[in-house]
Order: sequence, then structure tokens, then C-alpha cells
Amino acid sequence: RYFYAKNLRLFQLFTIIPNFFYVVDFLYLKVLRFSPDGTHLATYGTGVGEGPGEFMSISDIGVISDSVVYVNDPNSGKVGYFSMGGSFIGTELLSRQFGQYGARGAIRHSVTSQDRKYTMHQAGEALFESKMGEEVVEFGPPLGGKNVMASGIVIGMMTTWREQLVYVPTNFPVIVQYNPDGTLAFARATPDFEQFEAPSLERDAALGVTFITGGRVHGTVSVFSDKIFVRVTHESKPCIDVYDAQSGYYEFSFETPSGSPAYVMNDRYYEVQDTTVAVWAIDGLTELLAQATL
Repeated sequence: RYFYAKNLRLFQLFTIIPNFFYVVDFLYLKVLRFSPDGTHLATYGTGVGEGPGEFMSISDIGVISDSVVYVNDPNSGKVGYFSMGGSFIGTELLSRQFGQYGARGAIRHSVTSQDRKYTMHQAGEALFESKMGEEVVEFGPPLGGKNVMASGIVIGMMTTWREQLVYVPTNFPVIVQYNPDGTLAFARATPDFEQFEAPSLERDAALGVTFITGGRVHGTVSVFSDKIFVRVTHESKPCIDVYDAQSGYYEFSFETPSGSPAYVMNDRYYEVQDTTVAVWAIDGLTELLAQATL
């Protein structure tokens, strides 16, 4: 099934939440919510800016208790909160001071059903923070005061499973899960571990910039039916790897029509193609998941 998201220019499917999916319009920096049949239901944000309900960037979207939509804005160092209907509620600051680089916002932000907040930082001593009320724990790969580009090597996608944090680094062939207290639940090598090219930082003196080379093995990640679905970006044939969310063990892979950012929910595969959201049926996925669980 295809349908057009009218008037969108540069946009990306960002998350699938039961019965809805959310698309970011990067030209106007707004979030749009759609029903599974493509009906536009709500818009979050009023455009580019630093005022109430405005964004300078968007990196994560989620829903708290089926009633509040949150949008993470790394460039402004804040999270915006909205009603399901799109009304602006307020903001929460997430930025950290980082020496000569100034304030840096959270790269990623996810909230569990119990309102535990996980944040991926680009400044500080550790990559992650787990916060529940006044309880705050820092954990994960140490940043140790290195520059922002160095932290870029270990950043990636993150989501939650139950109250756990699932971390899939962009540049390393592993999948990691942490407990709410920051202790390691598991770390598993992915099937492409043996073909992996380690990332590194290279400086272009002429341009005066530092960039990351190598790596780049993973893209989007989603959780459905106690399985973790990870977009693989380096294969010649686009595919999604499936892992058991409890143990982290790899179970199977399936090829996809393209390598665009994609999410899986309810036997459906959602991806963005130019100005179109494409929805594909995944034949036999329910049977495969049932067999893998046995």
C-alpha cells in the first residue's frame, strides 16, 4: 500500500506506536501522526525556531501513557511535550555544558511505560543516563571528556523494551541491552561481526573538519512482539535482522524492498520513499516469530 503525505518535502518515518505512526517533516520541523490507513490525525510543533512548540532539530519521538507526545530537539537541548491532539504543553531542558563546545543537547531520548527516562548524551562522562524521579544513573561507553566527534563513533539508535534500554550502535556490529540501574543485561555480536570495518576519526586539514570513516552497519531499530528489528545498512541486499528481546540472540533476517529507514509493527513494514510512506505486508512474519519463540 502507498499513500502520499501531502506537502512534505524532506521527511522521515521516525517511530511506530500501536495504531499510529509518526513522520518528521525536516523542512518545516514538524511531526505528523497518521493512522495505519494513511489518515493524517495530528501535527506537533509550529515550525523552526526556539520559541514554545518550535524546534531547531528533531531526533526522537515517543508517547507517554497514551496521552502525551514528546519530541527531542538536540540543537536546542530540550524535549517538547504535546497533547495527543497537538496542543503544546511545555519543555524540559536536557543540555549539558561541554567545555569549549558549550551546551550540547541529548542525541537520543526515550521514555518507558513506567516513565523512566533514558538519554543518550554527546557530552559528560558516560554515553547514557537513566532517570526515574530523583534517581539518576550514568552508564554505558565512557566519553571521558573527549571531543564531540569522538563520542560520535559510539552513538547509534536506542529504544526501550519493557523497562530496559536497547542500544544498537551505528558503527559497531553489536546489540546491547542495559537494565534500569545501568548494569549490562547482554551484549551480542551481530551476524556481520566478521566482515566489520572498524570506524576511525580522520582529519581533513584542507577543510578543517573531522569525519568518521568505516563502520556504519546499523540503521533504525524497533521493538514488536518481544523481538528487536534492526535495519542493516551495509549489505548489498537491504535487510532487517531479528533478535529475541529477552536474550539478545539473533534469530533470522528478511530482505526488504529498499534500504530506507524502516520500522516493523503488526506484520507490516513501514518505510519512507521520497515523499511517500510505503507500507508492505510481511508474509509469514507471525509464523516465523512463533517458531523462533519456541
